[in-house]
Amino acid sequence: MHPISVVIMAVDIREIHTRRDLKKFIQFANDLYADCPYYCPPLFFDEMNCFNQERNPALEVCEYQLWLAFRDGKIVGRIAGIINRKANEKWGVKHVRFGWFDFIDDPEVSKALLDTVAAWGKARGMEGLNGPVGFTDFDHEGLLIDGYEYNVPAYMNKSCDVEQAVNDIVLSKSFDNGMICASEQAAIIDQDIWDESIALFKRFKVYFVNK
Repeated sequence: MHPISVVIMAVDIREIHTRRDLKKFIQFANDLYADCPYYCPPLFFDEMNCFNQERNPALEVCEYQLWLAFRDGKIVGRIAGIINRKANEKWGVKHVRFGWFDFIDDPEVSKALLDTVAAWGKARGMEGLNGPVGFTDFDHEGLLIDGYEYNVPAYMNKSCDVEQAVNDIVLSKSFDNGMICASEQAAIIDQDIWDESIALFKRFKVYFVNK
């Protein structure tokens, strides 16, 4: 038998500057979720106006940049990087926001997009990453990543990588920022890894419900 070679094309992240590319940026989500019964597409013109200086007053206090991810010439992801100076000043933080975060089922693509926003923000003096959010808290927030029809707990088996599991659960809740109906509202933990898991959750300052 001949060996099978699998070549994964590198992810190419490109800045968006033209109206034509902005339309591709907006349309990507509609194409990505075309077969998803839970997806409710936004109004196209409303999305276009969101990035229009004359239509969106939030842009008076925000700096932003859009990117598309390509692989083998095909769009495979998108993301927006946003710095809301007013919000940062109000809360005493230096955060770069990310939003319009959509991608194919590939960690390499999502990581490349997030790394791009993080580097963009760091170059502008930002120290933290927050999202998915929009220009302000009146925009869409959160990213439902699992359990679309109901809330489900996360189960941590004793054979799991405890530190990785805790990190992933906390990260998923951070991504679900502002979402009420989201997965992983609770965790079921095997007794053998209970103490270690609780200690790690406390390190992340999660909220414990005792009743």
